[in-house]
Amino acid sequence: CLTWFAAVVVRADEPAAAEQPARQPSASPADSTPCLRPPVDIRRRHIEDAIRISLTTCDGAPNLAVLDELSALARPRTTPRPTREAMEAYRRTHPDHTSWLVQGSGRLHEGLLVRLQALADRWPDRGIEINSGYRPNARRGSRHRTGRALDLSVDGVHREEVAAFARSFSDTGVGYYPRSTFTHIDVRDASYHWVDRSGPGEPPDYGPWPASDAE
Repeated sequence: CLTWFAAVVVRADEPAAAEQPARQPSASPADSTPCLRPPVDIRRRHIEDAIRISLTTCDGAPNLAVLDELSALARPRTTPRPTREAMEAYRRTHPDHTSWLVQGSGRLHEGLLVRLQALADRWPDRGIEINSGYRPNARRGSRHRTGRALDLSVDGVHREEVAAFARSFSDTGVGYYPRSTFTHIDVRDASYHWVDRSGPGEPPDYGPWPASDAE
């Protein structure tokens, strides 16, 4: 946050400093460092890759300075991590491709930074693990194809509890998968929630959980 500086000059014809009214601190114009929330530990499942980043500013705005770093962590599983030099070179040569880090690796939606911060606020000092992020080969209509979705878990917190809390987010899709290991969270225009009872590799099976006796 901003560092404040104040100087008091005492003249012979003025009262002592202790008798003067307190002066209001003023910001140093040279200090433009934004106030950031404490960093959060985020790692990638199935890939030995992890980062520690401040997701938002102190007033809750997305910290766009770390969006590329988070996007690189959430890349397709078989895609090598793009280097910062490669990302900068791609940005210079493809200035209109703002939804890409490099060819084949998309940039996440900035709204995911805010949603991850909400999880970190609810469960402080817990790491977050990303199971899946940008997936260009996801089914048609999936927000994973456009970098708007994450499948994730919070260390030591049951995914049903994560899903229940995420349902309080505005403009958010939340999928609870009781037979899997993650919670789906995405950015959308209006909130929508679902339960998919299918297991890994099975076709979707939407319905109540627990399933009824008849089912």
